[in-house]
Amino acid sequence: DQAYAAAEYLRASYADRNALLVGVDALLDDLVLEPEHTDEFEDAVDSLALHLGFGSQRPERDIHNGPDVLWAVGSLRYLVIECKSGAVSDRIWRRDVEQLAHSMNWFDQEYDHSCTAVPVMVHRTKFLETNATAPLGTRVITAEKLERLQSAVRATFVALADAGTWSVAEQIGVQLRHHHLDGPSIVNHYSVPVRT
Repeated sequence: DQAYAAAEYLRASYADRNALLVGVDALLDDLVLEPEHTDEFEDAVDSLALHLGFGSQRPERDIHNGPDVLWAVGSLRYLVIECKSGAVSDRIWRRDVEQLAHSMNWFDQEYDHSCTAVPVMVHRTKFLETNATAPLGTRVITAEKLERLQSAVRATFVALADAGTWSVAEQIGVQLRHHHLDGPSIVNHYSVPVRT
């Protein structure tokens, strides 16, 4: 259960309201599209999953294969995430979508057919370079969608902190659903289909 997992993580990580808000602000400060902060960005995406009650791994860092970040969002559904937070181009390059395709192939080899994955790229834009072909179903967390995601995360945790309910699963679930941060909603609400 996502809300229960989030409650367990938040209870173990934060002693009080101020610690929670400082921790969430630090996480969000690292979710910036800047070439100098790519490692911090990937760490923040990993940490965000745990704050929201999702499972998360860093396969590329830990085993030198697979995506930058892999989220388990419930019901055997996953997000295969490639973070191009350092990109400065107004187009998604072919090599970037080829990396995402490789990560999807890795997922298909590592997980059986009962599991499904959505290919997700974090990039300033949703538009592909003319010679690039993205995996079927690719979604993009654009700069605009990233800002909306940050705002929703901040609002969620401020509400929980103000009410003193950051370790109460039922209240966390209410906030996650209200801000579209629950497993069934998050990818469609905070990303867009890639475009040619």
